[in-house]
Amino acid sequence: MAGYIFRRALTLVPLVLFATFVAFVLMRLSPVDPAEAYFSAAHIKPNEQMLQEKRGELGLDDPFMSQYVQSAVRMLQLDLGTSYLSSKSVWGEIWQRLPATLQLTGSSMLIAFVAVVTLGYLSAVHAGRWVDYAVRILSYIGASLPQFMLGYLLIYLFALHWDLLPVEGKGTWQHLILPSLTLSLALVATYARLFRESILEQMKQAYVDYAHTRGLKPRSIMLRHVVRLAILPIITGFGMNLGRLITGTIVVERVFSWPGLGRFFVESIFNRDLPVIQGYVFFATCLYLCTSLLTDLLHMAADPRLSLQERSR
Repeated sequence: MAGYIFRRALTLVPLVLFATFVAFVLMRLSPVDPAEAYFSAAHIKPNEQMLQEKRGELGLDDPFMSQYVQSAVRMLQLDLGTSYLSSKSVWGEIWQRLPATLQLTGSSMLIAFVAVVTLGYLSAVHAGRWVDYAVRILSYIGASLPQFMLGYLLIYLFALHWDLLPVEGKGTWQHLILPSLTLSLALVATYARLFRESILEQMKQAYVDYAHTRGLKPRSIMLRHVVRLAILPIITGFGMNLGRLITGTIVVERVFSWPGLGRFFVESIFNRDLPVIQGYVFFATCLYLCTSLLTDLLHMAADPRLSLQERSR
């Protein structure tokens, strides 16, 4: 296990360097001058001398590769630099917005996981009946609705029409309901059907027939054996979505004015705040790799056969 974790950790550095280099190149291809964006965000009309001085201050006059190497060395030392606009540490800006994103992610994942397991299980157990058809219809509707449309629909119904919940911002637990439902429905629509198919596939396996011949109760077979293996694809899917949700859900955060990382990243792109953009890419890449590793470890815990295969390598 330790050797597997070490091998996975070795892939972190080249992937982070590649991701940050791509982001660095794309931002340099943009026609917008970061110095001009800096003064524009401060509502200052600069002259050419002011622009030249700001470019020198930001290190934009250095050669392209020199700029990237300097920033890459700092990132490998976990120094993400300082925001052009706020003059604050990029790490500080990220940590300031991370709790809101974690709060939204945690509630969305919890709602989605409970709904996926419940609906997928009922749909598989009652395959071909009205419960199964109802779950299918819900899945099709959830998969076909864009998140921004679902968000505005929930705002209209629960905030404007019925006046039950707040529209936007972050405050009480009530502010969390609408954005969490918006995020979770897309996950439920995708993974409830996947969980259903996974359960039905496991029920065809030989170990289920053997368990019946041993006299085990059908409920025990389903909960202790079938569901335990059928849930592995769900763990993979949720693990991959965990990194995406933590690094920010741009559409939902914009619709509900949620002060998270996704909204912060979009604002940084518009303002050409290069240290923030590169710091966000660095943080997101590391987070994706860590959540991927955590997903694999959960797989091994749920299915010991995978752990044995890794030990034999």
